[in-house]
Amino acid sequence: MTDWAILDERGVVTQIVTAQDRPAGSISAPPGTVVGHQWTGWLFEGQRWSSLQFLLRFTDLERGTIYASNDPVVRDWLQLAASAQEVFADDPNTVLGLDYLRSIGLLSSQRVAELRGYA
Repeated sequence: MTDWAILDERGVVTQIVTAQDRPAGSISAPPGTVVGHQWTGWLFEGQRWSSLQFLLRFTDLERGTIYASNDPVVRDWLQLAASAQEVFADDPNTVLGLDYLRSIGLLSSQRVAELRGYA
């Protein structure tokens, strides 16, 4: 049995399937490949965005709530995200920042998954 990554038109993994035969529209998925990873033509990696593209993934209401926060951790993370040249979905700073926003009630678990490109 082999793990196969089903890709969408952008090369983003939409599903991991374990099967003997290769499903249509798939390529072999090495260990650690997850839904949301992107096929670069050479390897799978977490999605990445420019700072603007990443911040625009938030709704207007979410951005407003986050920007209005007086929490120093939120303000620091937001400033780092806004000043980054690129934001990587799997970067520990992205993961921890989004998880922190979830832990203080500014985002749901579902929204964190969507923002990271995994839903």
